[in-house]
Amino acid sequence: MLKSAHLLLLLVAICACDAPWDGPVIPANAQTVGYTTLSELGPPATGQDILASTSLADLRTHVLASRSTFTQGGQPCRAFVNDEDPCWMNIVDEPGRLYVAVATFEQCYRTIKEIAAVKAQTLYLLHWIGKPQRACNLALAMPSWRLIYVRRGSLPHSGLLTLDLQIQEDGGTQDVTTETDLTS
Repeated sequence: MLKSAHLLLLLVAICACDAPWDGPVIPANAQTVGYTTLSELGPPATGQDILASTSLADLRTHVLASRSTFTQGGQPCRAFVNDEDPCWMNIVDEPGRLYVAVATFEQCYRTIKEIAAVKAQTLYLLHWIGKPQRACNLALAMPSWRLIYVRRGSLPHSGLLTLDLQIQEDGGTQDVTTETDLTS
């Protein structure tokens, strides 16, 4: 009887952890593409969202005008204690990049894995959330925008590009989509 209890306890402990091979599920026939994170912390957001542009200045304008940007006293770009550039004003706008602003909720004590993939005229940003490892007290945590870029050479040359932020958690997927024009 004691061995059965130990086996059951071991089985429960194993089920609470993510397997090394767990992670984002890439859509069929999509090819992974690299991306670079330029800033982990941007303006505060009210929910999960994704926006993109070939111009950083244009993207910044869209983020600040977004219904998903939280403004406290009308100042989403006020300097935070550890962040001197909350609206990416000091980042140089370079050609050949698609700038992407992504807002996702904080996840404490959970593994997060992300990958980008492209298929036809769609760029997927897959945000996978693992199993809780222990109790978390982030009930009031607000998401913030973060800034990444994908090299234009990895994407279709022109036309309308759909961006699909897929939040993959507990076997389900939540999609947040937007479009941007690659022609400009």
